[in-house]
Parts: sequence; structure tokens; C-alpha cells
Amino acid sequence: MHLVECPECDSLGAICDEDGAGYLDARDISGETTVDPESTACAKCGVLMLAGFVPTSSGRVIEAGFSPSEFEGF
Repeated sequence: MHLVECPECDSLGAICDEDGAGYLDARDISGETTVDPESTACAKCGVLMLAGFVPTSSGRVIEAGFSPSEFEGF
């Protein structure tokens, strides 16, 4: 799993390395929220598909309100 962000609006998502499943909300990576990264647009701005999000930095994740222990496994 790796955290990604929309370069247009800084929204954070996640993409699973194992099966390619996407999550528009990095805080909710339950099976019920799985989306196809290739066909699902950013929930905040709608400009880019999740597959077009870029890797994010730990600093950006902390700015978004995550604690280091929350994203330690990403």
C-alpha cells in the first residue's frame, strides 16, 4: 500500500501494491471503499484519475493530520 496525492488539489488517496485497488480516502481503506484507480476521478476536484496521483511525502501526510504510527506501514 502506498499513499498518493492529487497534484491538483492535494487530496490524499492510497493504492494497494498487491492488487492495484484504489482508495480515494486514505483514512478509509476498507474493502467497501475500493475503487478502480484507472476510472475513478479525485473525489475533491474531479480533475485526475486516482491512477494519476503522485507519491506523497511523510511531511505532507503529517500535514493532513495523520500521526506517524498511522502511515508507518505504507
